[in-house]
Amino acid sequence: MKRKSLPPIQNFCDRWCERCIVASHCPVYTGKSGDAFLQKRKDLENRAFWGYITYMLYTSHDCLVKMSGEITGEIPEMIEDPLEINDFSMTDLSLLAGEYASKVWEWLKVSKDKIHEREELMKETNPVVLKLFTDVIEVIRWYGQLISVKVEKSILNSKRDRKPDELDIYAPARIALLAADRSMGAFCALLQWWEEDDELLSFLDMLTDLSNAILGLFPNVLMVPEPSQWN
Repeated sequence: MKRKSLPPIQNFCDRWCERCIVASHCPVYTGKSGDAFLQKRKDLENRAFWGYITYMLYTSHDCLVKMSGEITGEIPEMIEDPLEINDFSMTDLSLLAGEYASKVWEWLKVSKDKIHEREELMKETNPVVLKLFTDVIEVIRWYGQLISVKVEKSILNSKRDRKPDELDIYAPARIALLAADRSMGAFCALLQWWEEDDELLSFLDMLTDLSNAILGLFPNVLMVPEPSQWN
């Protein structure tokens, strides 16, 4: 059976080649690695890493319930379903994305010493956990500003006078949604090493709203293929 044609993979790029799960299929990336076999192995390693982040995302409901119970003293019957679409305007989405970018940047600066302390402790006790911890922090850092950039690009393209190309609108929104999901997974993974739970909970709330807003304002965004569909 003939494979369905997909849009050029570089249209859905988050510019993180080192963490890409399909770099071996990317024409833009071609030539950066001299060994095709090694590149495919790197793709598989990255796929395993993002699989872990996705697992943490899908278990986020349980961790949010646990956290809410610890903070308020009682376990709520149900926390709002992250997939429920709320009513957001384009302005709401733009402001929310900008607010998240600003707050996560400030949090990374303020938490620099705490992050370093944990890294030093893990270096002495468990180097494997140290690698995972630093990777999780890097996910949060990498996507912290990217979400806002891609959101603004989708909004701008949707407001053009001429009829916009749907790919111009939905490709950046798809990247923003993927970045929000991965950031949520990273914050949930960070819970096991971070005492200040309320800080992380606030970011998870913001990211949930961001995902809801993207899904509500760009309803066809899930029809756009994600990187894992290139094999």
